[in-house]
Amino acid sequence: IILSMPLRDLADAWDQYCAWRIAKAKMLRLLSFPSQRRGTGGHGEPAGFTVTSKPPSRAMRMVFPAGKTIVLRGTDQNLEKMARTIVGLDKPEDLEVIFGGGATPRITYVGPRPTILRGSLRRNLTLGARKRPSDTRILEIASAFGLDPAIDRLGGLSGRVAEKALNLTQGEWIRVELARAVLTKAALVVIDCPCPEAAAPGLIDRLRSDLSATIVLAMPNAPGLKDAIRLELAPEPVG
Repeated sequence: IILSMPLRDLADAWDQYCAWRIAKAKMLRLLSFPSQRRGTGGHGEPAGFTVTSKPPSRAMRMVFPAGKTIVLRGTDQNLEKMARTIVGLDKPEDLEVIFGGGATPRITYVGPRPTILRGSLRRNLTLGARKRPSDTRILEIASAFGLDPAIDRLGGLSGRVAEKALNLTQGEWIRVELARAVLTKAALVVIDCPCPEAAAPGLIDRLRSDLSATIVLAMPNAPGLKDAIRLELAPEPVG
């Protein structure tokens, strides 16, 4: 016993040190990414932008009007590249994104993997909000997106959500992220999730009715939407 206790403490200390090294490496990698200036004005107003080929080539120019729903068509690889370029996760050498006003707006990105942190459901529904909405408002929007079963199962808004949404279904974490877009008043929503749940009947219509943001659907199974603009990702000559 006298020998085993120090060895156990040493093992615990080593585990904590290893965890710290991993966390440090992730943080340094995150801090190495280029920073972006985020807009502070026009909170809640839809964002318009243009994606063009970089000079000297001007082979492509795609206009995304503010407040519209745009459905992109193309290969899975091209759809993912365009979505990640628009939200700033990738910086390809051949494309540039120009937002109206110059500053990057408030963006909600629904990708193939969940953007969910370990913590309360309330926290995950309001990540990025300038001012946290009331519980009444949070429950109203969450219910509108079909999250009542998850709320009941987790024990309310204070219920704990596991890291990477391990205790949520795929459909539930997608609905959490769409409800978050409404609660945080996103100016631009980009959906790049090939899973069927992202194209569930009525889900995008619900988002459009609750939010005036520009919505970009970069997924092969995008639902048919009235008044949506459809853009092909094939290069287009410029005037």
